[in-house]
Amino acid sequence: MKGIATLSKRDARAVLSKIEETWPFKVTISSSLKEAKVDQRRRILIFDGWMAVQLDDDIVPFLGSYDLLERFPAVVVDAGAVPHICNGADVMRPGILEAEGSFGKGCIICVRENRYQKNIASGITLLSKDEALAAKKGAIVKNVHYVGDIFWNSAKSIRI
Repeated sequence: MKGIATLSKRDARAVLSKIEETWPFKVTISSSLKEAKVDQRRRILIFDGWMAVQLDDDIVPFLGSYDLLERFPAVVVDAGAVPHICNGADVMRPGILEAEGSFGKGCIICVRENRYQKNIASGITLLSKDEALAAKKGAIVKNVHYVGDIFWNSAKSIRI
């Protein structure tokens, strides 16, 4: 990972625009928006004490930003799904126990494990809540960021 750099005003506006169109609440950034590049396709965004991760065009909350994660809808998964999700697998319907909050197709969502209610991943929904709960099988959430991934390990060296 390269060092932390402040985004130009143009790049910051583009990131904020993407966040505003995909996140379920209004985000205002009072300080400068910074980035830590992980590689060509991935970067960690740092703003107002929060972090988010960007993979290509998807911007999702960083799993260490606990107060930020509480604002997103979530699915709760059983213990059998946890190791697969933490190895990068998408969230499949049989592993989902319940859904919290409302969400449509293409929304950002958190994935929590059932026992301790810890967030283990964040991703993009492939179906709406009603469609997901009615489904018997198949992928429900595209896994973008999970515990132990390159973002998680790279963020250990970032101090905000």
